[in-house]
Amino acid sequence: GFWSAVASLTVSMMGTGIVAFPYAFALCGWIGGPLVSCLLAFLAYVSYASLLRCTQQRCQVSYTELVEQAGPIWQRYTMWSLWLLLVLAMSACVIIAADLIRSVALGDATLQPPFWLSDAVLFAVILVTMFPLCLTKSISGISVVTTYCTFAIFAVVGIIIWRCVAISISTPPNPEVA
Repeated sequence: GFWSAVASLTVSMMGTGIVAFPYAFALCGWIGGPLVSCLLAFLAYVSYASLLRCTQQRCQVSYTELVEQAGPIWQRYTMWSLWLLLVLAMSACVIIAADLIRSVALGDATLQPPFWLSDAVLFAVILVTMFPLCLTKSISGISVVTTYCTFAIFAVVGIIIWRCVAISISTPPNPEVA
């Protein structure tokens, strides 16, 4: 239905961005962060405007039909681009999930994690858990994945807020700064 499609698109577009985007913005700095954000917004606008123009000129109602008319070279390029995008998004989700599991289990980032919280073990457990869900080829299977991702996003936001409140309570800011 409509709301399932909206939820699926929202999860796929915002999922890793909720956690990764602020970190990337901080790495870019006060000048680079806004400039890169504006550049990405401009590129997204140009991309969507081009896609809309192409679908309108070709009288196609789906992205698949449009790509099929573009020819075999563009079809391969599109499939490889989408594959790479999904691999990178899944990698970001696995890294973020492993980091969250480790931070919740340890509580203190300075502790040396035990073997079962090492990157290799956590990545393997997360991938083994998620891989069967990713292989579903039914609407109900995709709905399960979307629901899982939606709750995972809310859990991440909740954990971040919980940790921020804990840090703020344990080390209150200077009254002048507050």
